[in-house]
Amino acid sequence: MTATPSDDVLRNWLVDYLITNIGCDINEIDPDSSFSDLGVGSRDSVVLAGELAELLGRPVSPVEFWQNPTINALVEYLTAPESDRQADVALPTSRSSVDEPIAVIGLGCRFPGGISGPEALWRFLSDGRCAIGQIPPDRWAPFDDGSPEVAAILAPPRGGARS
Repeated sequence: MTATPSDDVLRNWLVDYLITNIGCDINEIDPDSSFSDLGVGSRDSVVLAGELAELLGRPVSPVEFWQNPTINALVEYLTAPESDRQADVALPTSRSSVDEPIAVIGLGCRFPGGISGPEALWRFLSDGRCAIGQIPPDRWAPFDDGSPEVAAILAPPRGGARS
């Protein structure tokens, strides 16, 4: 389908999708409730964006669910003329970002100074330490194949250490 469906057709399609794929009860679906409240997670948004892209015949980003967080808001956005959609790329300013929850999904780190995890990084920063130092002599050993060309490249420059 390449032509944009009407508001009602798209709204009904979304409601049907939520009932069929997310497990929503038709009596619990309020088109002004957030997708999050309707049980749509980030993974669901990615799949739903793909389904909508196929239905509309144009790309739909999962970000659009965050920028237009209700069925009515998303329908209004998706059925608007393309020039209006491009003008709405800016993030909504009605809510402060301070009010939004933040989820840290994962953190890994390995830094000089023996820092091998988030707690060690925090201690390092809290102590005001510095990790600038000499490069370990065996740093480039895995890259040395024994040839004179590689040895010349890996040799530290005169007057300073290689970084």
